[in-house]
Amino acid sequence: MMKIRCPFWVRRQVCGLAVVLVVVVGCTTGEQDDLPREAVSGVVTLDGKPLPAGLIRFAPQPPGPTEGGTLVRDGAFSIDRANGLVPGHYVVSIQANEKSGQPGKEGQRVETGGGRVGRPLKELIPARYNAKSELKVDIKSGGSNDDMKFELSSK
Repeated sequence: MMKIRCPFWVRRQVCGLAVVLVVVVGCTTGEQDDLPREAVSGVVTLDGKPLPAGLIRFAPQPPGPTEGGTLVRDGAFSIDRANGLVPGHYVVSIQANEKSGQPGKEGQRVETGGGRVGRPLKELIPARYNAKSELKVDIKSGGSNDDMKFELSSK
C-alpha cells in the first residue's frame, strides 16, 4: 500500500479553514434563537485612561441562557443585538495582558501561536476585576445598555 504525505502547509490551511467554518457557524446562531437579546456597549478605563486592548466577559448570575464577551479596543466595547445578552444580572470580568519582557521559568513552555514558544504574558488588570471579579451589571430590556462605564484601578 502506498502512503501519500501532505506537506505541513497543506495540513495547516485545512485546519485553518475548519476553524473559520466553526466560527462562522457559531457566530450566526444568535440570529436564529428566540431569546430577547439586548445590545451592550460602553467604555473601560484603567487608571483614568482608556484600556488600549483587552477582553470583557459577561457571565449570568445565576447561570442563564446567554453568556457573552467581546474585545475592548481603545477603551470601547460593543456587542450587537444578534449576539447580545438576555436581560438579567451578570458578573463582568475584564482582562488585558502585555508581554512581561521576562523569559519564562526554566522548563516552562508558553505557546504564542503557530507552535512558536514565547514569553509568558503579564496580566495588567487586578484579579478583583477578572478571576475574582467584583464587577456586576444588570442588562435591561429595551435597549438602554449602551452607556456602561467600567473605571478600573491597577492598584
